[in-house]
This record gives sequence, C-alpha cells and structure tokens, in this order.
Amino acid sequence: MDINELVHASQSGDMTSFIQLLTQKQDTIYRIARTYTKNSYDAEDCISEASIRAFDRIKQLKNPEKFYVWYISILVNISRKQYKKVCRETEFIPNLHELTSTDIAKNTNNSILVDDILQFLNKNERDVLILRYLKDFKLEEIAHILGIPEGTIKSRLNRVTRKLKYGRFFYNET
Repeated sequence: MDINELVHASQSGDMTSFIQLLTQKQDTIYRIARTYTKNSYDAEDCISEASIRAFDRIKQLKNPEKFYVWYISILVNISRKQYKKVCRETEFIPNLHELTSTDIAKNTNNSILVDDILQFLNKNERDVLILRYLKDFKLEEIAHILGIPEGTIKSRLNRVTRKLKYGRFFYNET
C-alpha cells in the first residue's frame, strides 16, 4: 500500500495502517525525538505521545502526502515540551551507559562539535539548523513543522550560516 492508501485507512480507524506509516520512517522519527530530548527514554515517550495524538487527530489531515511533515510537527512540539520540562526539573547528565564502544569511536569528534555549536544557538536557530541540515527536511516542510513562513526559515538559516562561517557564536578568547 502507498502512503495515500495507508493514510485513508488510518483515517477510517485502521490502527495497523497507521503503524505501517510510522514503521516506514521509524529511524527518522526516533532520531528527531532523540535530538530534541537528548536521551532515548524521553524520546520513546515523546514518540508514543505523538503517535497517540496523531492517531486521534488523523481525520483532520487533509493532504495524505503531507502525513510525515504533519506527524513530525506534532513530534517536535511534544519533544520541545518534554525537553523544557526536564531542563526545569533536573540538570541534564548524559546516559553514558547507553553508548556502545562503536558509537563512541564513530563520529565522536563530530558529535562533540555539533553539540557545542547547537549549545550556542538560540532555540529558533537550533530548530531550523537541526531540521534542515541534520534531518534533511525541505524549507517548505520546515515551515510547516514550525508553523512559520518559509521566508523566516531562509533568514534564520542565513543568520546561522553566517554565525558558523565567522565563528560569532563562540566566546572571544583573549
């Protein structure tokens, strides 16, 4: 079944079709949630909550082709709220036991650099950068996910790339 058939079946209440839709993009869905929440347990909770909310509201989806963009926007909003909640309650301490030696060896330097860069960007810049360059969404899809005009996405990306190019996000070392 293609995406249109699966969405229409899901809108008719077919849970199996809805699960098939999510299974097709499960890696991307998990990575997005994990990027926002910073740990696998909260990411899984956010995915569960987003899936329940999406299934309850799938009849509101007018264009079946936009299912994944629509679902990701729900997931991003839930993940943001979860991250804010965790930040208020506790200081984040990475779950080092979740990392395997292969994970550590693979892309350690890049991960540290990306985390450092993301830390110095504001929330709006970070969201656009993650969705565009780390998750490969199109500008139109990012605009839909974040609920802002495409022109705003372009200007934020321009601002972020200038910051990265000229190193304006780091503290001056003198």
